[in-house]
Amino acid sequence: MTHDLFVTAELASSDDLLRRKQREQEELSRPLERAASEEHELGLARARYWELIAEFVERARDLEVPTRRLEAPVQGREGGRVVWVEGYPLTGGGIVSAPPLQYCTARDGLIRRRLEQQEVEELSLFVVPTGDRGGAGVMAQQTASGGNWPPVRRLDKTAALLTALQRELEASLLALMS
Repeated sequence: MTHDLFVTAELASSDDLLRRKQREQEELSRPLERAASEEHELGLARARYWELIAEFVERARDLEVPTRRLEAPVQGREGGRVVWVEGYPLTGGGIVSAPPLQYCTARDGLIRRRLEQQEVEELSLFVVPTGDRGGAGVMAQQTASGGNWPPVRRLDKTAALLTALQRELEASLLALMS
């Protein structure tokens, strides 16, 4: 009588176990594939960002818009600081620069401040990073090869970012021409 209380279940066949294992692996790999795909798309958006900036420089040069030497905003105290940049100012406060233009950094030594002029080695965007707490307005040079600039982390934000950049570049070019 006690054996009637226990329900005997069929054991899964080896084919069933293999199918279950395969489904589990597919389910586990989906988030990884999605993350890889999103990172690829973010990379493409970043590349497009730099293409737009390169087109801006090319248009400015074609229109013979002169570059300007622009003083960097108020600087913090630590490390090397950008003092001035040769380039094209953007309406949003950044400065686009490209070879063979130059920029100057200042380094505070024990006795005196040392200025170093450097040539811009690749297409660059000089910006004061948002949320720059410790730097107190220290301007940073951003390049395509330098990493994750623009600092967009979500794929759904890239279209708005690129549209905003296009508008800013057009407005900046119009302002430079007038």
